[in-house]
Parts: sequence; structure tokens; C-alpha cells
Amino acid sequence: MIIGLFSPSKPSVPESNAKAAAEVELPVNRTPNKESVQTIGFVKGKGVRLRSSMDTTTKANIIDKLSKGTRVEILERSGEWLKVRVNGKEGYMFAELVNY
Repeated sequence: MIIGLFSPSKPSVPESNAKAAAEVELPVNRTPNKESVQTIGFVKGKGVRLRSSMDTTTKANIIDKLSKGTRVEILERSGEWLKVRVNGKEGYMFAELVNY
């Protein structure tokens, strides 16, 4: 009497299911990861813009222009951008323009 071979290290998956699993597309996260920071930083340059959004294609979203050395409270980081609070205003600044 011959008994079928069993290999516990290789689970048996029907070929059709394995192919279907390999073709499943995972969703792509198109928004930058947001990281809560809660720290203090200082503006590096002169006339650095505080914006209402991360859009640099328009001047309409400029809330304020900040002087070198201005103290900002960093609320979160989102890719290359920081969400900050300064002088009672919240907005976005390019991270490279802030020492923290």
C-alpha cells in the first residue's frame, strides 16, 4: 500500500488560487505620511512664506512672510512640509527652511 507524500513545510495551494493571489494589486497611498512632531523650530531664511496649503503654484495661499530666527511650533511633518503654528496662525512651511 502506497500513501501519498506529505510535506508540512510546503502548503498545498491550488494553482488557480496562487495565480489569483499573485495578481492582486495593493492600494497605493498617494498622500504623504503625516508624522506628529510637536517641537520648536526657527526660520532659517528671510521672507520665508507661511502658506495655508502645501501648494507652491499660487501666491494666493500665502498667510505671512517670516523673518530669519522667527520661532515656530512644529505640529506635524508631511513629506517635505511642516505644519506649524506661529503668532497664533497655523500653516505650512517647507521643512528645509526651518532648523529644529
